[in-house]
Amino acid sequence: EGIAAYLKAQKPDAAALRSIRRLLSDLELVNMRQGRTWRILQEILAAQAAFLKSARRIDLGPLTPSAMASRLGCHPSTVGRILHARSLEMPWGEEMPLAALLPNRRKKTVWAIRELLERTSRSMTDEEIRKTLKAQYRLDVSRRTVNECRHSAVESKWACSSEASLRGS
Repeated sequence: EGIAAYLKAQKPDAAALRSIRRLLSDLELVNMRQGRTWRILQEILAAQAAFLKSARRIDLGPLTPSAMASRLGCHPSTVGRILHARSLEMPWGEEMPLAALLPNRRKKTVWAIRELLERTSRSMTDEEIRKTLKAQYRLDVSRRTVNECRHSAVESKWACSSEASLRGS
């Protein structure tokens, strides 16, 4: 309404009208992106409530960028761009990249194996780990996957760079 009244009162030339239209278009894009960012944050907070209460990375719920995109009705690359280079301050005071709050199944498996191996004093076979993962963490993975993830868990303290900011190890 304010812009329409301004245009009627001022009668701008064609160049000014083009500039105003470009500005309005840019503002619409900013508003749309801000709205998507808020919707993504709401989805993350709802899906990761258990993690936000416990601060244990194994409590991160199953939520991937592609699943988030389907929920929001947008392309996964849109979610990726919004997550990129953004972070949240956790309730315990740590800053965490948004992307770290959307772990894939493999990361969760590596975290669970690492946590399991740190808790037990004896060595375990891959099959024992597989059964324990299914019973305690509700992760149903093959023995071969356990073997691969076990090496990732043992070889490096962090299986991926975004995990470095996660609390618990």
